[in-house]
Amino acid sequence: MQLRIGNKQDEGAVRALVQQSMIELGAEYHLDNSEADLKNIEAEYFGNDGIFLVIEEESNIIAFAAARRLNDEICEVRRVFVNKAWRKQGLMLKLFHQIIAFAKRMDYRYLDAITDPRFPVSRSLFDELGFQNMSLALDIEVYRYNLHSS
Repeated sequence: MQLRIGNKQDEGAVRALVQQSMIELGAEYHLDNSEADLKNIEAEYFGNDGIFLVIEEESNIIAFAAARRLNDEICEVRRVFVNKAWRKQGLMLKLFHQIIAFAKRMDYRYLDAITDPRFPVSRSLFDELGFQNMSLALDIEVYRYNLHSS
């Protein structure tokens, strides 16, 4: 298993993983709307002071995470997906540790993660990592990690 920086050649496999996850949840996949950032990951993420990570096993992408600059102080986690067959093996935690380290190196003050209610993300993961729930709305949850407190 290898965790590495993603690149343009990974876009097809990444989109397939997202599409598979959307189908599992009975949600729609819109490459021209909500998933448009996956058309050009280099421009969307690296071009916005961000990072795009993939985990592959035997040349197959089994998980990925993406974060980018929201503003001068905040790096926003935009996507974290793990293939259904590889869930509950610590891959999401591994990806978040790498994103936190990246955001600190880039001297962001906060790392925000906005969860979509369609995708069940373990609140215990955010608790374990030290994120604070900043949610004000009922339809989304916003978690914030203070990069300068640790």
